[in-house]
Amino acid sequence: MSTDHADTDRATQLRRTLRLISAIAIVGIGAAVVWFVFAAIAGSGAQLTAASATAAGLGAAWSAGFAAITARLREGTRAHAAMS
Repeated sequence: MSTDHADTDRATQLRRTLRLISAIAIVGIGAAVVWFVFAAIAGSGAQLTAASATAAGLGAAWSAGFAAITARLREGTRAHAAMS
């Protein structure tokens, strides 16, 4: 396998992983919003806090994952440009 092909495969894999964690974060945050609404209707402060914390945690995890993956994609792009 050539280096260009390996780099392309790695970039494709990273982009696929980025889409996957984005989709998971969207679904998870959507579920936390629904949980928050039901907690608000029930008037449960503890459930409101838990739903908010869940949404915040998922958002922070997505942000960290996004930053790490995009940094790797940029590294690969720079390395590929330097080799050209």
